[in-house]
Amino acid sequence: MLIPTKTMIMIMITHATGIPTLEPTPCTELHEDEGGLNDNMHGIFLHILADTLGSVGVILSTIIVKFTGWKLIDPITSVLIALLILVSAIPLLKSSASNLLLGLKPKNEQQLRDVLNDVLKIPGVKSYTTPRFWPVSDVNSELIGYLHVQYYNSENSLSIKSKIDKLMEGKVKKCYLQLENEVDECWCRNEGIFSSH
Repeated sequence: MLIPTKTMIMIMITHATGIPTLEPTPCTELHEDEGGLNDNMHGIFLHILADTLGSVGVILSTIIVKFTGWKLIDPITSVLIALLILVSAIPLLKSSASNLLLGLKPKNEQQLRDVLNDVLKIPGVKSYTTPRFWPVSDVNSELIGYLHVQYYNSENSLSIKSKIDKLMEGKVKKCYLQLENEVDECWCRNEGIFSSH
């Protein structure tokens, strides 16, 4: 599969706007500095690829029909273009689905499980519920998330929060913590789909 380079992106901008682009735009530099292609840029690339292939297909099939009279080439060309676009869109669909489902790489998932087990080992922590963590932008990026922690009534919540923050350092970019003591009522400790520990 083709991955757009700065030159290809400049050509796409020229194609979309009709204005020749001689230098990379700040937008293209930003996306290449991130170390890869995000889903938005991939979608733009596929859209322009579809337009380009459609135009080339129409021109070629028109020439073939004009000189040979073979009219079957038009639907064949259309099907081939559609198949090429479909095949190149599958990675985008997989990536988008993974992001929507909060998918993690196995390495990140195991690291997160270890951290959550360590949270339970902190003195004063009774349990945690609703752990939700996801990549910031794509599967390879840092994690951000939310964790609801219950602590024993006799413990200091600020001390527990600082210990959890220290555990998360270097493993999770940002973790939003909700701390509450064991005697408070909370929706997350009711039996049902949200309960976890």
